[in-house]
Amino acid sequence: MHQTFRLLQKEPLDEVVTKLFHAEKIEIFGVGGSLPNCIEAARKLTFLGKNASARIDWDELQAVSKSLTKKDAAIIVSNSGETIHLMEYARNLMANKVPIIAIVGTKNSTLAKLADYPLQVMVEMVYFDQVDLSSRVSLTAVTDILMMKLAEKMG
Repeated sequence: MHQTFRLLQKEPLDEVVTKLFHAEKIEIFGVGGSLPNCIEAARKLTFLGKNASARIDWDELQAVSKSLTKKDAAIIVSNSGETIHLMEYARNLMANKVPIIAIVGTKNSTLAKLADYPLQVMVEMVYFDQVDLSSRVSLTAVTDILMMKLAEKMG
């Protein structure tokens, strides 16, 4: 967590929060182990009065990634930053000029390169055989920080 907070000090968080503040809709994209982080962030954004969603169906995510506009904002949460479906969604969002905020656990990932605002977090990858046991706590911390800063901006 220390490393994640250190990395965040170098990021334009105020600019990211301003994008979220002005967005008509905010869609949060994530699959697998990152999905619960997305659902929780969308819930908090909704309670803050924002039109926000985090969807679980991959086809629905694809459709939404094609329908958002530059008036909206997208947050993509990914431990690896290389998940094939998330890359497809990011490219769809880019085609529509949707501001992309990526919260990524892998430095120099493809997703980080595609995003307008890549937010790097430190995640220690832990596997037991084929099972990913990596903690998503730092991903949650960053989404929580964004929500708190947005709430502060909203007064």
